Formats: sequence, C-alpha cells, structure tokens
Amino acid sequence: MARLSNPANARRGFTLVELILVVLIIAVLSLIAVPNFLEAQVRAKVARLHADMRTVAAAIESYATDHGREPVGAQEGQFVLGWGEQESDLAYSAMTTPVAYITQAPHDPFCYGEPHRAPVYRTTQYVNELGDASTCLGCPKSVERGHLWALSSRGPGGTRESDFHPPVTPVEVIGSLNPLIQSHVYDPTNGTISKGWVIRTNRGVYLGPLGN
Repeated sequence: MARLSNPANARRGFTLVELILVVLIIAVLSLIAVPNFLEAQVRAKVARLHADMRTVAAAIESYATDHGREPVGAQEGQFVLGWGEQESDLAYSAMTTPVAYITQAPHDPFCYGEPHRAPVYRTTQYVNELGDASTCLGCPKSVERGHLWALSSRGPGGTRESDFHPPVTPVEVIGSLNPLIQSHVYDPTNGTISKGWVIRTNRGVYLGPLGN
C-alpha cells in the first residue's frame, strides 16, 4: 500500500508575495548602497588627486632648488607672457628626465577624456609664472600673495571656465580681489560632486577667500 505524504511535512516554496517582498528589499538596499559606494569612489579619487599634487609639488620645489627656478611649461627660450598655461607634458618632462624628480606625470582622475594638454588623458594642469607679472590678468595679486606656480584639476564636477559668469580660470581664482571669484574652488561641503577647481600652489592647497 502506498504511503500518503503528510502535508505538514511537505517542503513549502516561496509565494509570489514573498518573492516580490524580497525583490523590493534588495532594490531598497541597492538604492542606499550604490550612491554611497559611488560617493566613496569620488572621495577616494579626490584624496588620490591631492596626494599626487603633493608629490608633484615636492618635485617642483626640488627642481627649483637645483635649477634656481621652477620647471617651465614651454620650450626653453620660448617667451611666455605672465601666467602661461602651457602643455603639461613639457613641464613634467623636465621633472622626469634626465633627473627623475618624479617617475612619471600623474594621471588626473577628473580629466574626463579631455584631448588637450596631453594625448588621450589629461595630466594635472601646470601653469608657471614667467615674464612681466604686471601685464596679465590675475598675475599681480597672485604673485603678491606668493603664488609662484599652480597645479589645478577640473575636480569631481568637471569644472570648466564657462561654468562661471564671467568665465573664471584657476589662475584668476588665486589672483582675484573678488571673494566670489576666489571661492570658485572645490569644496566637498557643497556636495561630493560639485563644481570648483582643485588648486594647489607652492603655498599649499588653495582654499578660497577664507584660506590662502
């Protein structure tokens, strides 16, 4: 005689309602976890950028000690009026060969595939003060404040000069007398992914009107 199975001991599967609840819970957890993960990634990139800028700053100062001036972002002998935004690779080449003050130009994590200033990727932008500082926009005050060179990045918000009205360059930020213009720097308290230049000069990280 065949044995009848006991319904109480039968293996019970998930109901449709239970499956829907599980999916909803996973979706809610994803909505919480993914933004936090992405924000942590951005914060890590900002930290890496600052670390790379410190490394480059040390290389610039070491180069200046040996050569009597900062590396030039232009061909030797080429005249540059005031703050010259030159090709980054020329300045970095001077710091990597023949003496390796740094092993290679760092990769800017916020270059967003920009084709200029370096092929394929953009290194941190190097600007160097040469020539007559009194003749260029933003130079006199920045030099008075002791800013002899600057490294800058577009930052997490992919900052462009045209994002501000009027357009503002990193050099103008550190050289302007206008606190509003001086404040166009990246500040994570405005949002992890927010507009603003990430700037480092020979005086350290530029913090805006309340900083240096």
